[in-house]
Amino acid sequence: MLLATAVFNLLVLPWPIAIMLAIITMLVRQGCGYWFQPQLGGYTGDCLGVTQQLAEIAGYLTLLAITTHYHF
Repeated sequence: MLLATAVFNLLVLPWPIAIMLAIITMLVRQGCGYWFQPQLGGYTGDCLGVTQQLAEIAGYLTLLAITTHYHF
């Protein structure tokens, strides 16, 4: 799913913004993985849902920060 979202973003958004969103999403995913591994021994369905929601919020906040900083 992450790959499909990254490809879609590359087609729709300017390159620097799409790459930044992909990096932010991967960092959220890695961070959640490191956080869940010692506590639960891996991923569960609930953890996957939380990771998706956090990645979505991080993406929206990144887009908000970009659009308020650069006036397109």
